[in-house]
Amino acid sequence: GDGKVIALEGFIADYTRVKMADALVVEQASFLDQARDAIFVIDMRRLVTYWNGGAVRLFGWSREEALGARIDDLIVQDADALLHACDSVLTEGEWSGELTHRHKEGAEVDTEARWSLIPANAGTGSSQKILAISADIHERKKTEASVLRMAFFDALTELPNRTHLLDSLHKALLKSVR
Repeated sequence: GDGKVIALEGFIADYTRVKMADALVVEQASFLDQARDAIFVIDMRRLVTYWNGGAVRLFGWSREEALGARIDDLIVQDADALLHACDSVLTEGEWSGELTHRHKEGAEVDTEARWSLIPANAGTGSSQKILAISADIHERKKTEASVLRMAFFDALTELPNRTHLLDSLHKALLKSVR
């Protein structure tokens, strides 16, 4: 009544564990961001919910441009291949294979992709999503084409070689049998 403080009320809490957990989440997110492979997450409407630095480097879209956008509109070159991959993930829980995507500038990007289904988590309130990890295989594809060319064409003259002739004859014989 006379304006003097006679008691303080409050609580003391140790937030050390919370701060350490936050620091761990930030550190692990930075690991994903530094990954060479493109790592992104899409929801069931195929909207991008996560886009790492590797995806920025591989596909050219910034994180701000990608988040919330439909993956179909960003990088999908072949809609049928995307639908097949999504269906496989939903039925089998995972999918892997090669996909040709589209870079922001319009160039084709050959990737080897591994997709996994992330189940919904009622505890955190998160919905079912698809985690996609894509590696650039442009150099590998270029090397394979070069090896194939070397197998069927003479390196000096660029003319078809004996292997090419035998392969063509074999295909012609199979076709004539039909």
